[in-house]
Parts: sequence; C-alpha cells; structure tokens
Amino acid sequence: MGAPIQAQAQHRADTLNEDNITEFLQDISDQTSGNGLESSPDSIKTFLQRHLHKNARFKSKMEYNIPGQPTQQKSMSLDKQQFINNTGAGSNALDGYESEVEIVDIRLSGDKTKATVKTNGFESGYIEVDDGNGYMAEVPMNGISSCTQIIMLNDNHVIQLYHANCETTINFEN
Repeated sequence: MGAPIQAQAQHRADTLNEDNITEFLQDISDQTSGNGLESSPDSIKTFLQRHLHKNARFKSKMEYNIPGQPTQQKSMSLDKQQFINNTGAGSNALDGYESEVEIVDIRLSGDKTKATVKTNGFESGYIEVDDGNGYMAEVPMNGISSCTQIIMLNDNHVIQLYHANCETTINFEN
C-alpha cells in the first residue's frame, strides 16, 4: 500500500479522464473503508461532503452466505447524508479489514464532464460472533462487489460521485 491519504485532498479537473477517475475512485474507496488513512472521522466527512454530489444516491443489493443457514438477502438505498453517516460501519465491525477496488470499464460522455464506471471490489476481514457455547469466535469473511457508478464534474470543477449501484456477495467461513 502507498502512503497514507489525507482526507483534505481535493479532486478537481477541467475534464474527466481515466487517470483522474481512477485516482478519485481509489481515494473514495480508501476514505470510506479506512484503508491506509490517518484521517479523523470529521476530515473524512468533510471530504465526502465535497466529493459526493448533493443529490447522490447509493443502491446496494447484498447476499450473505453463512454456513449452515439459507442465503440471506438485503437491499438498501441511501442518500448522500445517510451514506456519510454509515461510512466505515462495516469495516469498523471487522478485525484485519482489507479492501481493494478494480476498475473494469470507464465510459466518458462526449464533453468529458460525466463518466459511467464499472468496478469490482474485494474485501476481507474477521468478525466476532457468538459460537453458541458462550464464547466469541473470529469468523473469516470475504466479499465481492460489482458496481456501476456515475462520476461527474460540478460547476466548480470538483469531481463528484453522483450515483452508485452495487451488488455484493458476502461469504462467511467456518
């Protein structure tokens, strides 16, 4: 991993391109997962306030595979403030949390002020669960996400995330 990211970083551009989109999405991922950050929760929230569009929407379908239980599914839809308020909730519940984002496809608008981006995400960690005998056990978990996101420039040339639609499968191991 590289040097710690500072939450005060600001992504600005006159037009979008693969390089600034890649850098922006990596920074958003690091900010929301806690990967390699030495930033306070307040500075992360400030970063997200700046880089999430005022009308941002986040949709997610999640599938949980727990050994010995039927698959569980959950869907959620969040606006900008709900997303900011929930940032870090999942990664903070896990020990040894790691995540990675891979950009699969970038499609730029003709004027290069908007882009549709497809990404795959990978995460892993350990979650403490009651083992049924009164003891807490660390259970390995891994997740795979497929997302379609819309990135855009606002009137001040700040790169912002406008929309994200993700499908995630989370597997828990014995």
